[in-house]
Amino acid sequence: MDPCVLWFYGLSGAGKTSLSAAVAAALQEQHIPCMRLDGDDIRGGLSRDLQFSTADRAENIRRTAEVARLACQQGLVVLVALITPTENLRAAARSIIQPLPFHEIFLDCDYQTSASRDVKGLYARAEAGQIRDFTGKDSAFEPPTAADLSVDTRTQTLPESLAQVVNYLDSKPQVHS
Repeated sequence: MDPCVLWFYGLSGAGKTSLSAAVAAALQEQHIPCMRLDGDDIRGGLSRDLQFSTADRAENIRRTAEVARLACQQGLVVLVALITPTENLRAAARSIIQPLPFHEIFLDCDYQTSASRDVKGLYARAEAGQIRDFTGKDSAFEPPTAADLSVDTRTQTLPESLAQVVNYLDSKPQVHS
């Protein structure tokens, strides 16, 4: 597989971390060098100085896209898992990474289903007013108009979602094993 960036996005709890980890494991089994950039890890380190304002979200995505571009230039398949709530932010990430291959993968999962999977307690804290600017509640999430791939994580199991991503990658002429 050629180096590229796979940008997984959707609401908190949509399955970005789980699916990107499963794709990374599948790539590693094939001895394809890859790197995961997960939103929780980025927020705990590289972007620990940022909050969730519109400007801070944009800066978090800019930083992550710059790291993804650098890693991709070094020959890695980079799997990014970030909420990336607006078309403008996704376009900004794409513009930083291109002309390198960039694949926008939307994890389609509604607010209620995501909230029911709330292992971190974020939805409950947002509903209690303890988290401001929570995506999907106080801060808008714009569904994509033209994602490269849309994965319905409301109804699909993780293995089904993984198979969908692998089939997508196998169908791309610039992405080959």
